[in-house]
Amino acid sequence: MEELLKEFGVNSISEMKKLISDNEEKIKALNSVKIINKSIFDKNKNPLILYDCIRDSILFVNNEAGVYYSTNAALLLKAKLNDIDPFLAKEIDKIKESYLTQKINIVYERYITKIGAQKLVEASLSPIMLGNRNLTLIEILNLEPWEFTKESLKSEINEEFDKIKDLLEVETDKRKLAENKLNLLASKINLITNLKDSFFYTLRVISNSRFQLIETSKAFKKLTGYELRDVEDLGGWTAIISQADVHLFQTLRLKLKPNEISWGEYRIVDKNGEYIWIRDYLLPQFEETGRFIQHIYGFAEDITRFKKMEESLERLKDEELKKSNNFDLSNLKTNVSNKIDLMEALESFQKVVFSIFPYQIYHDSGVIVDANNDFQDITSIIINPLTKKTLFEIFDSEKRSEYLKIIQQCKTDIFEIRIKDKMGTTIKFSAVNIQTEYKGKMIKLLAMKDPVFY
Repeated sequence: MEELLKEFGVNSISEMKKLISDNEEKIKALNSVKIINKSIFDKNKNPLILYDCIRDSILFVNNEAGVYYSTNAALLLKAKLNDIDPFLAKEIDKIKESYLTQKINIVYERYITKIGAQKLVEASLSPIMLGNRNLTLIEILNLEPWEFTKESLKSEINEEFDKIKDLLEVETDKRKLAENKLNLLASKINLITNLKDSFFYTLRVISNSRFQLIETSKAFKKLTGYELRDVEDLGGWTAIISQADVHLFQTLRLKLKPNEISWGEYRIVDKNGEYIWIRDYLLPQFEETGRFIQHIYGFAEDITRFKKMEESLERLKDEELKKSNNFDLSNLKTNVSNKIDLMEALESFQKVVFSIFPYQIYHDSGVIVDANNDFQDITSIIINPLTKKTLFEIFDSEKRSEYLKIIQQCKTDIFEIRIKDKMGTTIKFSAVNIQTEYKGKMIKLLAMKDPVFY
């Protein structure tokens, strides 16, 4: 018996029983994997892992997962998720099982020892019901575009956080929690913003109306022109907020809760008297009693350019809507291009069109690629790209050929179009058909408004 136990790497009969039980569970899961459709594992080019959160057990992997973790599938099945990808295991552990009721995507950091680099990796988590067990299907996405070296990540982040960390290191566990949350926030914001247009800061709360600015990152002076002592001489943080927006900051402050990040948008006034719109993320540090705020840690990003774009777009939209029913789409596109940077012209033009024409179908050579939720809600037609539904199928049969001919001519004039909903009811829309960008590819957009039911 001892030799048998030794052969299987266990020390007792109870451990042998547990090993047998675990293997039986894996066999049952693999026998039932047809519920998930085994072809998902065989054909998917992304790494896939079928994971049991409760038992902390990997039940199935594809070959790509073995390549991704620089090993093979057989060894992965014997490993714990925390051993091969501890940051992913930590992120999954944060998600309560009851909350994972639908597919979600998460972003987490992975360090690759072999090449000495870090990655921000996106993973898709899908709940899988297997008998009475709740499993998680993990798919690793977007492996290459988010890769960066250890130095490129930490040099900039460390520079911005050094002074804040000096303060946090001498404080309580709540300060440590503040540091962790700010690091997490900064990692995510780094994906979408340039730190040259953002700054970190720390406020000491003196009273309900007095907020002393005690620390900032160097980008604060570049954006505003102020030194710390300048802000203090003026009367503290609220003195550089536009007087018309001080109530926005105070409203945001009153909503602050322990260990939670809140955000809002308001204007500050730089040293030259110019307005700067900021999106401000605030993390408070409360007294031990939970009654009073000691400090507020902030991360502010400059969104002035986007606010000006929104104002320009609203004016353009109002101008076009005030015109007659002859909606000149070409003229609108020219106006937008003249008033906004050329690199943003297409995106801005589409934003105006989306605002005016809320029902949208993306199509390529007559095949429907996608449709927005508003269109699917009003027609009850569910668009699944895999079904290859065509425009011909949903158009009213009396004039479908005429509609397709208009679309093929690529005119930007408004025309009337009729669509049959799922119940066979006819809906008349005013529509335009334009060239647009969809997932990096130029295709056609059929945009509609003013639905009338017959």
